[in-house]
This record gives sequence, C-alpha cells and structure tokens, in this order.
Amino acid sequence: MTDHSTSSWREVWARLLAFRQHLPDHYEIEESSVRQYHSMVDELESSASDLSLRSFRVSPEDVRPKVVSVRRPTRSRPGRTNYSHDSYCLRSALLMKLDALIQFLGPRGPSPSARTDQLVPLVASDTDEVNAGLRVFLCHALGDKATVRSLYRKLKADGFTPWLDEENILPGQDWDNEIRRAVRASHVVVVCLSTSSITKEGYVQKEIKSALDVADEKPPGTIFLIPARLELCDLPERLRRWQCVDLFDSRGYERLVAALEKRQAQIHNQPDAAKSSGRAVQPLVKATHEPPLPLAEKMRRALKERGADEDAARIRLQREVELREAARKAGPTQFDTLCALLRARGDALNGEKLPGFPQFKYAQVNHRLDAGKYAIELLPYAAIDSFSVDLLVGLHPNAAQFLAEVPDIPTRRERLSASMDQDEFCWRDSKGQKCDVNQVLENAMETLCSLILEDLERR
Repeated sequence: MTDHSTSSWREVWARLLAFRQHLPDHYEIEESSVRQYHSMVDELESSASDLSLRSFRVSPEDVRPKVVSVRRPTRSRPGRTNYSHDSYCLRSALLMKLDALIQFLGPRGPSPSARTDQLVPLVASDTDEVNAGLRVFLCHALGDKATVRSLYRKLKADGFTPWLDEENILPGQDWDNEIRRAVRASHVVVVCLSTSSITKEGYVQKEIKSALDVADEKPPGTIFLIPARLELCDLPERLRRWQCVDLFDSRGYERLVAALEKRQAQIHNQPDAAKSSGRAVQPLVKATHEPPLPLAEKMRRALKERGADEDAARIRLQREVELREAARKAGPTQFDTLCALLRARGDALNGEKLPGFPQFKYAQVNHRLDAGKYAIELLPYAAIDSFSVDLLVGLHPNAAQFLAEVPDIPTRRERLSASMDQDEFCWRDSKGQKCDVNQVLENAMETLCSLILEDLERR
C-alpha cells in the first residue's frame, strides 16, 4: 500500500467526520448531501479493495420526491398531490447509516490495509444490512392500506424498522418470496385487523399463516405476534391466544410501542451464537445520537403526523361512504331476489302436499307468504344512505279479521341490512355479521312449519 493511498484514506476519513459534524439540523436532507456521502463511501472502498461498505449506503427507498402541494378531496373533485423534481432523505435515515459507518471503522479510522475480519461490524448475524432497530412486519389487508401507511410512518419516526410491501419490495422482485423472507427475518409481526380484513379471503390470510408458523418456533414468553385492531371488530379464533392492542384507542399506539420495547429487551438478553463464541454483541440501536430537537421542529413533526392521520381517516371515511351508497343502490334488486327465494320455498312445500298443512300463497303486493293464520312477511325500508329489510314470522297481519280468538304468539323479527364486502354485495344481521340469506329463509320456514305442526297437534 502506497503512502499516496494512505493519505487519500485519511483525507476522506477527515471529510467524513466533518460531514457528520456539519450535517444540517433539518428534518429533511437534500439529495445532494446523500450523493456527497455516497461519493466518500466510494472513495473509502477504492482505497481498500478488500473492504465492502455496501450495507452503509442510504437505501433508495429512503430518497423520495418533495411534496409541493396537496389538494384535499371534496365531493366534486378527487384529491391530488403535486411533487417537485427535487428529492430528499430523512435526516434520521442518513444519520443511521453515517453513525454506523463511523462506529464500524473505529473512532480514529483504520488504515486502508486493515482487513475486514479485524473490524467489528455493526450488522446482524443473519443479514448484511445494518441493524437499525427492531424489525416489525406489518401484516394487513389491501383495504386498510391508508391506515397502515400512517402506522408505518410513526414506527419509523420512533426508531423502529417497519416492513411494508409498497415501501420494501422493489419492482421486478418476487413479492411472494420477499414477503415470506420478511416475515421470517422480522423480530415482531403486527397483524392489523379490521371488519373487512377478518372476513376477506386472499393473501392476507396466507401472511397470517406464515406468521403463525414462525410464532410456533419461538420460545415460550417471546413477544413475536401482536394482533392490532384498527377498528372495533371480532378477533379471529386462531389469534385469540395473543393479547391484542386497539390502535383506534387513544393509548393504543403507546401500548404497542411498550410491547416492541419489551421485545427489544428480550433480544438483548437472549443468548446467541455470538455470545457463545465470545464475540462482542452489538445491541439494537433504537435511536441515533441526535441533538435535542427545537420546540418548533417538534411541533412541525407533530402537525405533520396529525395531518397524515387525518388524511388516512378522510380516505377511509370516503371509502365507507362509497360502499354504503353502492349497497343502497343494489338493495332493491337484491330484495327482489330475496322475495323470489321466499316464493320458491312456498311452492316447494306446496309440491310436497303435507297432510293438514294449508296452501302456501305468495302475495306479490305485500311481499308476504301466507299459510292460513300464519305468514312470513318481508318489509323493505329505504333511507337516504341505507337499505334494510325486516323479516317477520308469526301470526298473519289480518288474523283478527277471520279468527274468533287471536292466540298470543310472539312475532319473530329479524333485520337484514344491505352492505358491501369490498366490492361484493352482502346482507348483514343486527349484529353486523355477514349472513347467508338462504339460511335465514330456511330458519324462517322452519319456524313457520313448527307453528303449523303445533296447531295440528292441538286438534
């Protein structure tokens, strides 16, 4: 190694330390600073051919275009975000790589002849990337993407390393393999649940199964799988063994962070191959050594996070309004199908010619199936933003006109509300659960037939 290369190494090392010292104290760093940092990394690598610093470069996903303006969505026009040609990188992302590189090379900077295996790398034993914090996989359904994006930004701002498909999978990569690798490489899997995701078929169920398989390999007491409800919904049976966190609650995110910090402490304390071999184990770095933020910067970050949450809530509300409107429009057509199914069941019983049973007659005007003094009636209700149907089973509405004594028989009532499961129409019961109308009508017919049989037995 020549003196010229050694002096070049020391010169780049000095410029790297000066770059760290004079890095602007802004939330966003210009892309030119990132290029300047990468050029110094290139010079360090060229000075020592056996030294690879690839893992200390800023990831392309962390460099993004600047937002110039945001137009909020209204009823008459959609929202729009305008970007500039300039790009930026979060200061925390650049500092994470820069500080890790300085720690990797040592406080004074090794000579270019130093061998790589003599240096103590700040990398995990199973990856080539700098361990910048707890790796958190965000499992979610497509319909919850806006809410999960907000959660991703919060976790990243708090020093964790969340994994989100649209942020971490590059164009051309096999997303199925990447997701399975990410689940297995993560320290924690957060399963985001909503009313739509727990009933939706698709890849999200495959992600949950992969997480359950990995969870079975963990020692007892390990915090690995965390069910997180984005809204009030039922917890799937296979996730009920784990305590869930309600992110829609005011203290939900705070409790999630507490669980992640406890998981991080578990990783620090667990024995591994590095400990058994006597090698130094580098702890997970949750936050870089940054100076305290000014009050104005803290307020700006808080307002930015609140704006992101409001945008996610607005998009979610707009989607709910669209689904309600679609269900309301499809309700009358689906109601006609419901009436046709009821009529078909009455005709089927007439065809069986059961002894003692009255003739079943369907009244088109009243949407009612008459059976002597008993009947099944469908009552539609069309509101401004909803459509529902009341199903009544019991005495005929006009029973008092042709019976000398009206028996005291309670009427069974069930309400069906028109709804949309993603883009498919469905009926929901009074508890909001998706229901099968064929089974609902079958139960109603059984109730009607049992009333008729009781009359025949009394005779």
